[in-house]
Amino acid sequence: MGLMFHKMGLLNEAIECFNKVFAIMGIKDKMVYIERGKVYQDLTNHLMAINDFNTAIELDKENPDQENPVVDTVPYAYRGLSKIKLRRFSEAIQDFNIALDKGSDDPLVFDGLAYAQHALGMNDDVLANYLKAISRDATNTNFLLNRAQAYYEFKDYEVFLNSLLIMILKRH
Repeated sequence: MGLMFHKMGLLNEAIECFNKVFAIMGIKDKMVYIERGKVYQDLTNHLMAINDFNTAIELDKENPDQENPVVDTVPYAYRGLSKIKLRRFSEAIQDFNIALDKGSDDPLVFDGLAYAQHALGMNDDVLANYLKAISRDATNTNFLLNRAQAYYEFKDYEVFLNSLLIMILKRH
């Protein structure tokens, strides 16, 4: 039910539902913590989100996903996204690098990594990481917009305008 409420945009109801799963059923499942953490992110409560992702990471250490180890990268990726929102860019970079070291190929990881690197002026890999995100999900206009912003700040206005045009065309 928590997932359904989340998809419907009923965020407080989703949190309530996840809380009941923990309280009544006593479930300690990393995926439930990850999903509740995502809801907290949508509520812009990034400290609570980080707490849930931390719990998921601890649960993973106790019981790693042997069948699909890439699942174990998810809490690092989402924790990194919350740390970006809190402007904790160095910590976000650490989380994204852990996710990549564990085998993540998630475009959100590459986009988040590039965004955090750019925010800290670590520009060597910014465009390459945005390109990796876009190559994995060419339909995500946020990735295109982030890359366009980087080109603008790097004063490559021709590529900036082309990137912006591509992003606008994809949105329509």
